[in-house]
Amino acid sequence: MVGTLQVDVGIETRAALFVWGLHSHSAQWRRDRLPRISPEKGCIKVLFDEEPIIGVSQGLAEVGEWQTTYDEDTGWICVSE
Repeated sequence: MVGTLQVDVGIETRAALFVWGLHSHSAQWRRDRLPRISPEKGCIKVLFDEEPIIGVSQGLAEVGEWQTTYDEDTGWICVSE
């Protein structure tokens, strides 16, 4: 978990599946242009420090610990360390 965002991961495949959760637009979001990217076919593999337990979340960052950047032109956000 990154704050209140959860990244679901396939335990056997280690593939990041999808992101869900509440990440309300707030005054702390930074408005900026994000780079335009072209999507490419592929997947993100997750490396764990410890063997994950099915159904148990592991926290990466507390609420507000990572910066959220919002691009008004595209509607995209970037949540990063």
